[in-house]
Order: sequence, then C-alpha cells, then structure tokens
Amino acid sequence: MFPTVCGKLFGAHGPAVYSIGFATFGISSLLGIFVVKVLLGSVINYIGVFIICVAMAVGALIINWTLFKEEPMKPTIHRK
Repeated sequence: MFPTVCGKLFGAHGPAVYSIGFATFGISSLLGIFVVKVLLGSVINYIGVFIICVAMAVGALIINWTLFKEEPMKPTIHRK
C-alpha cells in the first residue's frame, strides 16, 4: 500500500484512505500481541493460534474471490 497508489485510486480522499490503512497495521499488531497472550496463556497453544490465523486467511480469500470484482485501472497518462 503506497500513498501514490491511494491517491490515484481514491483521488482527493487518497491521503485519508492511506492514513487509515497505515494506522490499522499498528493497531492490528498491538491487538495481535494481546490476543495471542490471552489465548496462549489460558485457552489454546501455538498450533491452535496458527489454525485460527489460517482459517481467517482462507475466509478472507474466499470473501475476496466471491464478493469483489477486480477491474483494471485506466491509465491517467496518455503516452504517444
């Protein structure tokens, strides 16, 4: 995720989209540490956390394949 790509995709809202996306990396890292500490401390072991992460990744992949249609970007610069 790059600022210039967000600017081209979202126009004037590009900086806001990028800042929200960039902030989610840090928030998810902190939440991940907390969740793993809580789950590993009392409920499940490392294999259990790994299985949960794999299941969530597969779920996200299925959602992407079924709900979103990818369209190619139109070039904004016309070359001769």
